[in-house]
Amino acid sequence: MMNPPEPGRMEGQEVSEVVTSGPAVAMPPKNSSDATSKAPQRDDVECDTQASEEMDLRALLLPDGRFPIECSQFGVWYSNRLLQGWVKQHSPACAAASVAGGWNGLANTPRADPSAVCQDDVVELLKACLRGRAAKRTRRAEASIGTPIAPLLDAFAASMVADGLAPFDWPKGTKQDMSKRLRAVVEATESEDPIFVKFQALYELEDAASAAAAAAAEAAAEDGDSGGDPGDSERPAVLGMWIPMGKGASGAQQELQRRDSEAEAPLAQLRWKKMVIVVIKQLSGLAKLSRARPSTGFFGNWGIFQAAKRLSRKLSASGMGLGCKVFMGKAVRGSTAVIKVASGDTESKITDQWATLRSVLLRDDSVLLFHLTNHYALVFGMREWVDPTGTVVRQILTTRRGQRPNTWMDFSEVRAVVIKWSGYKMMVLNRTAATVDDADDDDGDEDEDDDASD
Repeated sequence: MMNPPEPGRMEGQEVSEVVTSGPAVAMPPKNSSDATSKAPQRDDVECDTQASEEMDLRALLLPDGRFPIECSQFGVWYSNRLLQGWVKQHSPACAAASVAGGWNGLANTPRADPSAVCQDDVVELLKACLRGRAAKRTRRAEASIGTPIAPLLDAFAASMVADGLAPFDWPKGTKQDMSKRLRAVVEATESEDPIFVKFQALYELEDAASAAAAAAAEAAAEDGDSGGDPGDSERPAVLGMWIPMGKGASGAQQELQRRDSEAEAPLAQLRWKKMVIVVIKQLSGLAKLSRARPSTGFFGNWGIFQAAKRLSRKLSASGMGLGCKVFMGKAVRGSTAVIKVASGDTESKITDQWATLRSVLLRDDSVLLFHLTNHYALVFGMREWVDPTGTVVRQILTTRRGQRPNTWMDFSEVRAVVIKWSGYKMMVLNRTAATVDDADDDDGDEDEDDDASD
């Protein structure tokens, strides 16, 4: 714990003894307003204000802007490098802006430096990521289907334009009707192109399977009403469907089995639709990134890993690389998190978790990046004190909107966020040696974190 300085004095060097290296944050005159308190000009949910990045360090770091001399103990730890290096988020692209700020902090590069990374730099890298993923999944789909899928994708895009939408770009709050729209496009298109012929046959096969399943279920229900023994109540049927099995359903089951043996790989055919939908998802993510105000809402935690990898490759000449790993997450089977959080953790364990978190914050080669509720943001600092009642208060400095550090979040809330959903995690970005990574970029799964974060 640190002792408070003399009244009216807060030297950057004194604080850095327990925190970080790096230049002190510029402090405006006392009569100037605090930038963090200004009302946003517009859309504060998705971007930072136009206010200056400079801020009153005392007001930012201390409870009510003063040392709590009534408390028996008080400590504050913060990263000067991050306070100098974070960059504004000018659109719903928190994943890109937070990684950019993390790189600057680890590189000890102030945001005003010409070599500093900004949100747009990372957005471009994520665009390249999705272009590669879309191309790879297109090749995979075409190898399975046996014909190019471009005519189908073109017709899909045209149907969206006809409905007043941009191709593959569903506005926020609009239901993404991918499967329904895909079928409507196939049924409305009169074409001899093989992709349409194959998908028309696919939907006929799907309808036949659904009708057979419904008939089998009805027969099973009638058999149950008559007091017959239903036998095995459920068995997996072909075509990826579940059909209740009673004595009266055996005929339907045998019919589907016969079709399965005679048809040309019907199970593979039913996967065609999913493969095309996966391509459309990549194109949808790319469309969001290509807006006038780019959005990284498509990306889950895997996008942070991709951004770190691609940024390392692009800036390898700087002599620095960027590693990424999960640091804090919900205690679930298979978790690789260093800190595994559970609702039943004891006070002693929670204290250890806090200490472990602080130890990473104080490293000059690591930066903490928090995936909190619908947002990605850096962790700029931590503070702790014991109030006159003996209550221990622990908080982290982050932000719920944009990237400007302005929110002291209780550690109990941090834990509650992580416990709420396994996708919410705290990750750590590590400074590494520069490497040219030729490994496959197509890691991660866009369905891993389907809670969009802007």
